[in-house]
Amino acid sequence: MSGTKTSQKGQKRLGSVFVNGVLVLICLVWLIPTIGVFITSFRNSEDIYSSGWWTVFPHRGWVKVEEIRVPESIDVDQPFEVAGVTADFSTLRQGIVTPDGRKITWIGNKRSRLVIVEEKRWVGFSARLTLDNYRDTLSGES
Repeated sequence: MSGTKTSQKGQKRLGSVFVNGVLVLICLVWLIPTIGVFITSFRNSEDIYSSGWWTVFPHRGWVKVEEIRVPESIDVDQPFEVAGVTADFSTLRQGIVTPDGRKITWIGNKRSRLVIVEEKRWVGFSARLTLDNYRDTLSGES
């Protein structure tokens, strides 16, 4: 008889863990989007359209450190050197991560001749949060 009581207690405990796990999952499914909407309500429209709400939290991201204009005299269909890297247009268009951790990327088409150099840095500390969205809603302005 004591063996059945022990197995019933084990089943109840397992059932309780399962039910609590499902409840935690349901709470997270509701809580994460709610937090996202709340954070988005404090961001300016430029930031809302350019990045996700989670970017307000500190994280490592690519930050532009240099912008290079490739001279017209260089044939971009052939390998050429820019920012210490030798590559052609199509390779630079995909982006190259150098051994020292920089990312070199051609922006736009061949005529733009713009290359940016980025480095991984901690970002998100300077999130531009504002009450303007609430002020505009409450005052009827847009």
